Amino acid sequence: MGVDIWCAEIILDLKQKYNDIELYCIIPFENQAEKWKNEHKLINNNILKNCNQKILLQKYFTSDYYIKRNKFLVEKSSVINMMKNII
Repeated sequence: MGVDIWCAEIILDLKQKYNDIELYCIIPFENQAEKWKNEHKLINNNILKNCNQKILLQKYFTSDYYIKRNKFLVEKSSVINMMKNII
């Protein structure tokens, strides 16, 4: 899988201890997990079921979907945006 999944699982664990933690799942395209192994689909479904919000970036696969996802994450990151104002 990857760091995204590991981080989401850590956040879900922390949400059980701290009520103010939220998990937002940025989904690059619909049916992203369609070709994944069943065990990975189950993990992904659990994360999506327990997150605070799901944001779908585009309906269909395109070769630049990770670039679009990463750009979205940087643009929406309050820490990054705050640092832009300092620099």
